[in-house]
Amino acid sequence: RVAQTAWNRFAPAQWAVAAALGPAPCHIVTDVAAVFDRDPRRDAAARPLSALTHAELVRLTEGGAKVVHPEAARLALRHRVPLSVYHFRASLSGAGGTRIGRTETIDLSALRALPGRAEVAA
Repeated sequence: RVAQTAWNRFAPAQWAVAAALGPAPCHIVTDVAAVFDRDPRRDAAARPLSALTHAELVRLTEGGAKVVHPEAARLALRHRVPLSVYHFRASLSGAGGTRIGRTETIDLSALRALPGRAEVAA
């Protein structure tokens, strides 16, 4: 399956289609360079995350990250759809952005997510 998709971040129904196709990569093209450890518009020290597991993405979206809808993140987790998140002006070389689907985990407790959910963004 060579199909690759690039869909709006708020379209869970389209993610269901991607999940039904199997593990073909799904590309999320957005206005930020990657998924960040905190909102880059509010904190200049925000760092891009180059790779995440599906579970980490779900946790970030449920904590307020806006780059992926929480239900879409759960669908990607359930069906193990590999994801790539990158800026709409990114190079077609595939460098940069965030890849979702790796197996090792990172310590998300260091992220600056506040109860108001405004701090964690992608």
